[in-house]
Amino acid sequence: NAIETVATTENIAFVFDKAGSPTLLYGNPRYDISDAVLDELGKVMQTGNPGAGR
Repeated sequence: NAIETVATTENIAFVFDKAGSPTLLYGNPRYDISDAVLDELGKVMQTGNPGAGR
């Protein structure tokens, strides 16, 4: 993937497409917090307290 190659070579963390609505084309996996967010959501779901994650 050319976008990923240029981004990693140039040490760029995020690449957005600005031609239309903002679209993330590449994001450095180092900044992916998806697992942490899902873990926190799981804690909120287990306690049944929607404010617990704040």
